[in-house]
Amino acid sequence: MLTTAQLASQTTYTALSSFFERAGYYGMRSILLLYLLGNIIHLKKGDAEFLIAVFIAAYTLARPVGGLITDLVTGVKLSAIIGISTMSLGAFALAFGHIVPTYLGMILFIIGSALYTPANITHMLRIYNGRESKTDGALSIQYVLIFLGSVIGPLLVGALTGFDTFKLGFICSGVLLLCGLVFTILYKEQPIESQPKRKPVFTTTFRTIALIGIIVGITIYWFAYTTATNHFYFALHPLSLGYWGPISIALIELLIGGALCILWYFVNIRSAWKWTSGVFITCIAIFLCLVFSTGEFLSFPLVVIINVLLILGEMLFAAYWYSLVKRFANPKFMCTIIGCTLGISSYLAGLFSDLFEEKYHNGFLGSFFGWVGLVLLGIVSLILSLIYKKQEVIADHEDSSLADNSLLDQ
Repeated sequence: MLTTAQLASQTTYTALSSFFERAGYYGMRSILLLYLLGNIIHLKKGDAEFLIAVFIAAYTLARPVGGLITDLVTGVKLSAIIGISTMSLGAFALAFGHIVPTYLGMILFIIGSALYTPANITHMLRIYNGRESKTDGALSIQYVLIFLGSVIGPLLVGALTGFDTFKLGFICSGVLLLCGLVFTILYKEQPIESQPKRKPVFTTTFRTIALIGIIVGITIYWFAYTTATNHFYFALHPLSLGYWGPISIALIELLIGGALCILWYFVNIRSAWKWTSGVFITCIAIFLCLVFSTGEFLSFPLVVIINVLLILGEMLFAAYWYSLVKRFANPKFMCTIIGCTLGISSYLAGLFSDLFEEKYHNGFLGSFFGWVGLVLLGIVSLILSLIYKKQEVIADHEDSSLADNSLLDQ
């Protein structure tokens, strides 16, 4: 087990690695379409959009394969190092300004992300073995920095991108990824530890069903969140012109994330309750959009309230499902399961949301269906949390030596 000082340093390294990786990736993504349409590559709009759609699909669906390679071959630290290095090479390849390096760069980003993302998350979970009650606080720090990276990266890369050339933008993306590599090299890989046997003890079949249920729940959440935010984008971001819109949202995220980090340090609340609370808070935000949006703009006070609710709901839900996955996953295949959960849920959520936006041209209907799905997900999560809390209390009473104050928070 790591000392307190080592734990703090490893948490910092992991979170900063995530920050620079997201900054580099989203910085590249922010200029990729314009690059493909520009004077150098000069693809037709339909061809460029199709190429990016294929890239994003492969980018998400490759994660289970990358997780499996990490578990069976490379290990967490080496996989993360290879992954982020490969993505940086992809960014530099894009800077060459030719169609062949462009395809190569996109392929390198797909391979690199597949290896890096599951390994990085698994590293954060493993360094908190034996200190499970503090895991969610660390995940809060990591998620805030991931969000900040996704905001700062496009702003920085966009500022360096010229009108006729994208070379500096891609080089900036590659440099950001190399900065992440520095922190990744400092990882101290932890041994794989079997989960302690606790009551209630879950069978393999139950664990499998639970993991499938988590994937379904994440898919429903991101479908509802993505569809609603896409449909009400202009209503929710009346100040989005220039840099002030993203910066203001990033500041709100930073404040909420910091507050949650402090709260989880002093208060131990099960991840199942955080998940459920996040679902219902997001339900309220989307409901306000559906009811009060006029199709143009919402009033400024309501915009602030909805954005705060969306960010709070996202923080409570998105950062802590990893704790639930850890509770049910086989520790030897943690990266594979994390990769499957990330890849499948992201792909399906994007597919369903695009279906309503592009095929049916009815984002409002998609937002409504997403809201209904979220309500049902919240009710099911609440019921399951209450059931297994009761079972845990009974089990603790029967065997005090295995008593544990956590239901799903491991």
